[in-house]
Amino acid sequence: YINGSLLGENCCTLTPSDANYFVFMGRKPNNATQDTNGATDTRQAEWYFLRIYDRALTGDEISFNYTYETSINRGTPNVEEVKPIVPPITPEPIMDGLICWLDGADLTNGDTVWNDRTNNQNNFQLYNTSSFSCIGKGLKNNSNSYATLSKTIAFNEYTIEIKHKRHSWQYNSLLFNAKRSGSSYDIILGYTYGNVYQCYSNSNPSHYEISKDVVPLNEDVTLTWVVRASERKLYIDGVYCASSNSSNGHESVDIASIDLFKYNNVYCNATIYSIKIYNRALSEDEIQKNAEYEDTIDRS
Repeated sequence: YINGSLLGENCCTLTPSDANYFVFMGRKPNNATQDTNGATDTRQAEWYFLRIYDRALTGDEISFNYTYETSINRGTPNVEEVKPIVPPITPEPIMDGLICWLDGADLTNGDTVWNDRTNNQNNFQLYNTSSFSCIGKGLKNNSNSYATLSKTIAFNEYTIEIKHKRHSWQYNSLLFNAKRSGSSYDIILGYTYGNVYQCYSNSNPSHYEISKDVVPLNEDVTLTWVVRASERKLYIDGVYCASSNSSNGHESVDIASIDLFKYNNVYCNATIYSIKIYNRALSEDEIQKNAEYEDTIDRS
């Protein structure tokens, strides 16, 4: 591109792996010398700026930057510094280690499968779909609906994040139940027991309770459960709530199936907007970044 306009395509032999994408603006002084090939000696050129991007800009972004630059008076020395234009970048969650990502935006009423957005094909089958409804880019269980993934997944260090909304409190109801073959539960998230909200890891075993007041009804809440070698941490909306160290360490669990909304014959009256499962423990900064990503999505 020259001055924001496309000059040519496929006119070099660089491959994406060894190419850098950059934007610069300058001019050739009238008294600049030329080398033996007739090219301007760049050591005498006047460079106004140089920007290096870690991605290829679109033609529209290049034109946008050029339009901005032509509006600046470069003729006065020591002009007030201006901030470069940074084209908007579409936000995305942490992708490193993401093995399953369900998002309610992908569903319509009557669907029987909730497809995984990653390439791992961890798709959940939907049951009793007449009791499901798609509201606000989420999947709402109105009665006895549930979702199941029947697939063996090794859980060692991991992170599970669930953005959801509880509509009522039912004793023994939960959002997420991962279990080994022949087991009733091994990893339970969003379990209501008495006046508390629990997350439970049976592989240690250990469970963590928080007041139900921390998870108010009919409000969007992101629950994040992080398990590493000897530690478990619970976050609500990206903010740390509770943790505990275990001298017994943490046993790797080969999960055979995962149920959403269902525990035994109790069904959770809730809407799940998204679920992300990672095969590693996310850092606090990464958890916060994911929470900020969710805040950019209009779920109305």
